[in-house]
Amino acid sequence: MFLLILAWSPWLQAEKIKKKVLQNPNFITQHQKLDLKPDIYVTWLPFGRWVTTIEGGWFVTFWGSVLG
Repeated sequence: MFLLILAWSPWLQAEKIKKKVLQNPNFITQHQKLDLKPDIYVTWLPFGRWVTTIEGGWFVTFWGSVLG
């Protein structure tokens, strides 16, 4: 049961992840330079989320992430 909860990771909410991506200093893209809001997609994967933009993707886990 505990493993299922970790795999689902309900505390990883898409809106919070999107805000973290936009606040990340490494994510200064051409979209932000032109003051456009980039499309950010968050997809569920076991034990985390897959976050994609037009320029790449990151696997965000419940124990840590590349987003800082």
